[in-house]
Amino acid sequence: MKKLVFVLTAFFCFGWANGQNNESSIEKGSILVLGTPSAGLDFKHIHFPKRNFIIKRGGIADYKALIGRKVQVSHVESSQNGETEIVLKPLDGQRFFRFLPKVKANYEKALVRGELNPI
Repeated sequence: MKKLVFVLTAFFCFGWANGQNNESSIEKGSILVLGTPSAGLDFKHIHFPKRNFIIKRGGIADYKALIGRKVQVSHVESSQNGETEIVLKPLDGQRFFRFLPKVKANYEKALVRGELNPI
């Protein structure tokens, strides 16, 4: 009985790990759409600056204007703990908040929370 429980647990864990690896396959040049923020009005897993920093730089701190905006992946980097960090730039050539040309995001967490959506 103990062997059966161990085998089923191992099978479940390895199957779940393989499913996670398939989800995080993202390439440079992929196009994504910004979704609704997971935590109220602020994006949690896409690393936009805080509102006061945006205002100090002369930008307009309007996170709602980002919803539905298409972005392109310009750099993909895998960390040691298995997370995929990506760099996003706007597809239309404009900057985020009038001054920010690119932002970093945690790909897996942003997908799960709905902050990034594939096309």
